[in-house]
Amino acid sequence: MLNPLFFLCAVFFVNSLALGLSTPVLPSLIEQVSNCSTSEATKIAGYIFLTFAVFQLFCAPMWGTISDRYGRKRILILAIVFTAVDYFLMASATSSLWFYIAKSLSGIFGAVFAIGYAAAGDVSTEETRAKNFGLIGAAFGVGLVFGSGLGGLLGDINVTLPYFLASVLLILVALVGLFFLKETRNTPMLAEQSEKSLRVILENKPILLLLLAALLVQIANQSYATVWPFYARMVMGWTNSEIGYSLSLYGIITIFANGYLVGKASNSIGERATTILGLCLRMLGLVLLSFFLKLEWVILALALVALSSFAFPVLQSTMTSLIKPAYRGQLQGFVSSTFSLSVMIGAPMMAFSFAHFSDDSGVYFPGIVFLISLILTIATLLLYTTALTLRKDR
Repeated sequence: MLNPLFFLCAVFFVNSLALGLSTPVLPSLIEQVSNCSTSEATKIAGYIFLTFAVFQLFCAPMWGTISDRYGRKRILILAIVFTAVDYFLMASATSSLWFYIAKSLSGIFGAVFAIGYAAAGDVSTEETRAKNFGLIGAAFGVGLVFGSGLGGLLGDINVTLPYFLASVLLILVALVGLFFLKETRNTPMLAEQSEKSLRVILENKPILLLLLAALLVQIANQSYATVWPFYARMVMGWTNSEIGYSLSLYGIITIFANGYLVGKASNSIGERATTILGLCLRMLGLVLLSFFLKLEWVILALALVALSSFAFPVLQSTMTSLIKPAYRGQLQGFVSSTFSLSVMIGAPMMAFSFAHFSDDSGVYFPGIVFLISLILTIATLLLYTTALTLRKDR
């Protein structure tokens, strides 16, 4: 049987590999299938991500609860398979309608991250939880490095190749998990316990504030997740390959931040100071992205934002420490819902803001999306510190 943590790292690696493969060529794919300009493609991307988020918002907590009651393995495999279906349908699309069908399916069944983090919590101790969350975050970064570079190169050959490859790799990892992964949740939750877990979460004010902080920081992330390939293509004039290289750089720094820095910093200065440090680094990077368009400043800003990525797994670890192990699947379902809600709000907001301020019809300020993210990150910091103050008072 596989070591569960090793397999979870593999799952996050392949998921980010798939994301890295597809992201550099997304503008080209939308333009090709929809026969539209880059500015219009940005708006379509916003609607596509919104479709995914609407379905996942309502479904992720359900899958988290089901995994608490019946185990993580089967739900995780199901989520991986439907993520593969998403990429296959995107590659096979003959019209924009297929983009929406693909994202609807992955939104309904795509609980990879919620169940993955819950399973990591199952196999972690209080002392190793932040480190283990950081390790799977680092695995995500490794996949992004390889996927982004390869995706850009394959996209220059054919924009559908990265999507087909992503689908095949996800099916392979699902098969490995199906036959070789051991269940991490050995004590099923009863129905009445499931109802109690919901009350426990909703009545815990520090957790609610931290969930709100997670929501805001993930809305801020949409400036990068949704807009970056379009920003790099339209504002910086980069090719698919160059966009892929920039994502690889982001991934390399993410590996260092999540695989090494998060554990060292958490043990040395504590989770609170580590999270605050990460948010401050992100704010500095967003200031640079908002107002400086020269290549050297953009690269430095990208590096700072990537380096700050260790803040989120530590924030998740803090939330996890506030609740009993039996309820962590449902908690991670709520965390996934904050991601879904952030895409619902952030993806169209960032896409339309960028489209409006990057054309010739009005004020030219493509950095507006990063300025919005800066404001949201400041609000995240205030919520985080407030939650920890309430935690001490409990």
